[in-house]
Amino acid sequence: MNGGWTAHDEANPSYDDMINNMMIGHQFLKREFDMTPNIGWDIDTFGHSDTNTRLYAEMGFDAMFFSRLDGSDKNKRKFEDRAMTFLWRPGHEDFGNQN
Repeated sequence: MNGGWTAHDEANPSYDDMINNMMIGHQFLKREFDMTPNIGWDIDTFGHSDTNTRLYAEMGFDAMFFSRLDGSDKNKRKFEDRAMTFLWRPGHEDFGNQN
């Protein structure tokens, strides 16, 4: 069963806080709804770090959706590339040869 989550504020937490936040959230969802999420929904944070995305991938997430994007990156994707969706592969060299 797919499920979503809401992330912490990515601008401030430590590595331990990121992991603990996810662990506590997963324990709650498993206990209350008997489900474990594998898709992330990060709707209102300011900035997205490679650390978060890398941790989420290692925690078994298949996808992550977010709404805030750097203005220059958004304009390039929207007007030049004409592609607002993309595959973000932080540290992908550590995950093996994936296409």
